[in-house]
Amino acid sequence: MIKHQNPINELLSLTYNSPLVHSTIKENVDSVVDMTDEEKQNQLKIGIDVEKEHKNLYEIFEKYLENNSLKMPLTEDEFYKTIAEAHIKEIPNYYDLLLKHVENKKQE
Repeated sequence: MIKHQNPINELLSLTYNSPLVHSTIKENVDSVVDMTDEEKQNQLKIGIDVEKEHKNLYEIFEKYLENNSLKMPLTEDEFYKTIAEAHIKEIPNYYDLLLKHVENKKQE
């Protein structure tokens, strides 16, 4: 019998380690940014909104768990918040940098 990793951990690993997102952002980060609580909350709010792009993955995992008689342990909002928090933990101004990167790509 093949033992599968927890599907939530698999998803977070795929998202968190995405080279498409991280390669450019990591190059632009020189140091840890000191942020106020308000700035941190703003990053989280932006992050939750951005991570909603992963709705299809949430639904895949929810269906997978349902097919195995299990309940999804997170609501959609908790799921997006978990992804956002992982990014912010690594790079506190992650979403400011991401939005700047996207804007720069649009201008190319």
